[in-house]
Amino acid sequence: MPALADVFNAIFNSTRQTIAVEGNASGTAVPVSGSVTGTVSVSGGSITGTVAASGGVASATADSGNPVKIGAIAQDSATLVTAGANANRMNSVSDLLGRLITSDAPATWTKVAISTANTAISLCTQAGVASRRHIITSWEVNIQAAAVGAADVNVYVRDGATATGTVLFRSTIGALAVRGTTDSQRFTHGLECSVGNAATLDVDAAGASAVAIANLAGYTA
Repeated sequence: MPALADVFNAIFNSTRQTIAVEGNASGTAVPVSGSVTGTVSVSGGSITGTVAASGGVASATADSGNPVKIGAIAQDSATLVTAGANANRMNSVSDLLGRLITSDAPATWTKVAISTANTAISLCTQAGVASRRHIITSWEVNIQAAAVGAADVNVYVRDGATATGTVLFRSTIGALAVRGTTDSQRFTHGLECSVGNAATLDVDAAGASAVAIANLAGYTA
């Protein structure tokens, strides 16, 4: 006696007629095991269990068949996507017009701090954002008012809090530099801070009567 799945296949691939199963009242579920090949239509009921679907063309082979329409989750520019973990499955995201977003439009920022005379700068900081990463694109330090004192002025670009964050980049303005001296750096690919960490620019005290101006710029991804 042929298996029930074979009967289904034969009918679906030929006459596509309705099957009446004797001994079962209308609406009674009939279990089917094995594979069913062809088109299955459900009218007035539902399928319980898992229905597996896969494409008919393997990767790196000649294309054929019709494309499948896909969708994405619409997101406005103020909404942050929650970061996933390695090997997670993620939703595709589009803007409100349905244009697929392949990366977030960066939220750019700039921070400016001015010291008082002979005072270190430790407040040029972009606060950390949960599940997001700051990318530092440039910094600049300018010494004004008077000549730098006896000591060098060290500049630290940090991943994290002032004085304690990991130093990503360091520069020094020499002790003999005169007022108006500027030191700066622009990073073509940016310096990446750790997820959730602040981005900080620390500047040593500039010496008697000397004032330092610090600028830090970047974006959040």
